[in-house]
Amino acid sequence: MLPPEETKIRTIRGRLVDRLFGIEYTEFEKQQIKEFSIARKKPLVELSGFVSWIDRTRFLLLPTRTTNCICFICTHLEGVDFPPNNQYIVCKGKWQIAVKSDNSFYKMLLVEDIQLTKPDFGVISPDVSLKDFEGSMFEGWTNIDSITQNLLAQNYVSSPSTPTRTGGITLSLFNHPRQRQLVNLLHADMKRSIAPEIFGTKSPIFDILELDIKHKLLSFPWKETISDFDSITKTTETVMQRIPNKENYEHSVSLLSQKQAPRDLDSIGLVKSDYPIVIEDYVERKRHSIYTDLKATQFMIATHMNAPTIDTDVYDKGVEHVRNEIKKFAETKNFLSKNILGHNNMLNLDIDGKPLSAITLTISRRRSDDSEKIELDKIKSTTQDLVENLDTAFRVWEDRLAFGKIHPLATLSYDEERLLVLLYKNGPQNITDICNEIKINNDEAAKLIRSLLYKNAIYIYDSERYDAV
Repeated sequence: MLPPEETKIRTIRGRLVDRLFGIEYTEFEKQQIKEFSIARKKPLVELSGFVSWIDRTRFLLLPTRTTNCICFICTHLEGVDFPPNNQYIVCKGKWQIAVKSDNSFYKMLLVEDIQLTKPDFGVISPDVSLKDFEGSMFEGWTNIDSITQNLLAQNYVSSPSTPTRTGGITLSLFNHPRQRQLVNLLHADMKRSIAPEIFGTKSPIFDILELDIKHKLLSFPWKETISDFDSITKTTETVMQRIPNKENYEHSVSLLSQKQAPRDLDSIGLVKSDYPIVIEDYVERKRHSIYTDLKATQFMIATHMNAPTIDTDVYDKGVEHVRNEIKKFAETKNFLSKNILGHNNMLNLDIDGKPLSAITLTISRRRSDDSEKIELDKIKSTTQDLVENLDTAFRVWEDRLAFGKIHPLATLSYDEERLLVLLYKNGPQNITDICNEIKINNDEAAKLIRSLLYKNAIYIYDSERYDAV
């Protein structure tokens, strides 16, 4: 008998227990558990579920990947192929009595027919909305705009595999220079809002009492790799290539940078990221809490059961629209257009470049609202948000790098960079102008000027003013 639905606040440890006892189950999971409960009482069994190997002759049949409250020990008739691990099957069989080593008995399902198939979840509607899911993730944070919240959350909603790329999303996150750990804290808080067994960090191990052995629950068909943006491993690079394979496994990648801007606009992290996100200086972490809404995990599990389809005509028109919008955006960045557009550049227009990133994000968003199909207008609205996000990133990077004139590796302080940007943008300035524009006093301005003169970054323009080299 399934426990009643609850809405409450619990610790992660408590949520793990709640998950095992069904409080976060989706409707599909509840239906599967019900079918297993009925099958246990029938002499002849026909049902579907996931395979988890015990050994080379026996396997567990689980109702879903994420539940172990009921499961059947199975063996198979000679001539029936042993099913692959983690495979979803439809099987027929009958109960037989097996004997344990202590001469006690237990029931085992003798499978007479196995059909390999894919689960037909239908359209699964989470109990909470995407807005509530995002609210749970960013509960302790302020001043993160709605587009940024959505782009961050979609990393966990993810996107199913397609014939042209493996599932998952790659994003890169950049800090404000005065808050170098903000990205790490934000990512940790988002991750904390999801039950740990989803990430494979605390996969439940349960007892199979009939066999006196312990068994691990099946892994959730999604995982996340976290990497330093400036030192990406070869293994992570391979995942970021998104080369299609036979496994329907989703793999998101989060590239965390301690800097506000990348060293190069054609770095592998930017080229292979679906989108960059810059955390600006007004974003604040108000509080840290280990408490969260139980429904966040249920939302993630439910959305991962949805795989919206896209027609070929919509796909082709969507790719063309994304390319045109990216070209328009690049034209507004004349000083960088040659460095960001084209094959293997940040705004890669190849079929497997940023056009595919926009379509992947659209699929993820439509998965969030349990839609069955992708429409062209949704690709257009997603592209608009991606371009707006790019504009935000470039605005910050332009201010940080003075339209590309300050090299990212330059050893300048934050205030030195601000002064240089002021001179690059506005030309020669006297010390009063400098103080007014970057909000510092005369002594601080004089100190910055001496330092930049010593570094040969500025020169004395006339008796009162200074200019950038």
